[in-house]
Amino acid sequence: MIPINQEAHRFVLAGDRAGLESLLLANREALLADPLVGFRKVMEQAPAADQDVMSDPRWQEGLVAQLTEALAQGVQGWMDESFAIFRPWVDINLAAVATSLTWWHAASDANAPLPAAQRLLAALPNARLVQFEDEQGHLAAYHREAEILDDLLTR
Repeated sequence: MIPINQEAHRFVLAGDRAGLESLLLANREALLADPLVGFRKVMEQAPAADQDVMSDPRWQEGLVAQLTEALAQGVQGWMDESFAIFRPWVDINLAAVATSLTWWHAASDANAPLPAAQRLLAALPNARLVQFEDEQGHLAAYHREAEILDDLLTR
């Protein structure tokens, strides 16, 4: 995982809400001050394919709008998401999820490791993994939006 996710994971497992909040607040400030520079810093260990996506002006425009909106109210939502992602889902019966699910993922995703996605999908009865090429990363879906939307529309 990228460093911020590693740190967040440690704070969540320790139940350290204050530590997580401090980490996220510092990153929020950097991301709001300059979303592109801040995001590149967070993603500096991402694969080359992600670095290429981050150089696309259209993608950059969307990122600035998304980060500005997502972080405008603070880090509470980010904290909630971190706890939801990194803690066991003991109160959710994944085997009871009846709907079909397609999960698009890249083996080189430095934000969310493929083995974690595979463990989740193994617990879902109607899940299908579509794996991007090995050299792709967390942002691989950016170049595959049409394919992903076509898949959704065929359901």
